[in-house]
Parts: sequence; C-alpha cells; structure tokens
Amino acid sequence: MAPALTLDDVQQAVAGHAAAFRCVTDYQPAGGEGDKIFPPTYEGGRYATETRHVDGRQVECVLVDSVQSQANRMELALLQARRANRIHLPLITVCFDQDGLLRKFSVSSLEAPHRIADAILRDSLLDGVIFRESAPGKILDHADVGNAAGLFGLCPTALVFGHRPNRPARRHGREIPAGAGL
Repeated sequence: MAPALTLDDVQQAVAGHAAAFRCVTDYQPAGGEGDKIFPPTYEGGRYATETRHVDGRQVECVLVDSVQSQANRMELALLQARRANRIHLPLITVCFDQDGLLRKFSVSSLEAPHRIADAILRDSLLDGVIFRESAPGKILDHADVGNAAGLFGLCPTALVFGHRPNRPARRHGREIPAGAGL
C-alpha cells in the first residue's frame, strides 16, 4: 500500500513545479472481487471503447467510466461542499423562484450541461441584462489560453472541466466554432 499524500508532499511538488499527481488504484466491483460489472451501453447495445497501451501493445478496451462522467461527479461534489460552506468557490447560479412556478429551483454552472456557457445561464437576466451581454458574461467572449484570468475569477471550474459555447464566440476578430473550447 502506498503512503498517504501529505500537505508536505503537495508543497514540495508545487515548489518543484510539478504539473500533476498520479494515483494508480485497483478497483473491484461493488458486489465484490470477481463480480460482474455493467458498463454503459449506447445505441444498438454497443459499448463505448477506447484504445489503451497494455504491455507495450495497443488493446481495444471497453470503457467502464468516462472522463466526462468523472467530471460530472467531481462537479457535484464541489457543489455540495460549496452549499455546505466547506469551500469558497465562485459560482454562477440561475434561480427560478418567480411567483406562480409550480416548483422553485436553481441551476448552477456546476450543473448545467455546457457549464458556464450553457444557454440556461447565458440567456438569463443579471440585473435586467441578458447575462452574455453583461460585463461578467462578456468575459466568456474574451477568454482564451492567453487570457484566462477573467474566467478564473468568474468560474474557475470552467478552466478545470472545460465549457462548450452554445453559439459561436469571437476571438481576436474571428469566429470560434462551438465546442472549440479554450
């Protein structure tokens, strides 16, 4: 069993300009060692697959858990921690709390499918102005890999998990296709 990661380990890594931490873990099915697992299936009952390098060979493997699924779980964990006041984190939230609604609820940038660029946030009002046209909303149009400070202050999780604009944005005078990311 590997030793636990300590604060001292993290501080030394940051001081040495480490880019990442790596953890290798062997998982077992919830039913116990050797039990069946049920990967997600897609149209026609097909499994999602990806190529992995195993013992120096490229092997087609069934994908049991996707990066996107992991990101969704991490986002919900962050949202729970923020709502419980265990962490401080900038968060964009749209509240549907108008009189006459059958149910009042909110949607945050950690829950919306395209994160901060989702239409539910983009097209909501902030002080009577469409969010995307407001000063904070315009940060999305100017954010790129060389200019991410504004986005970091507005929605730092978009830099970690990404975001997908629902409409073309303009960057340096040219149109950026949806899904291009930063």
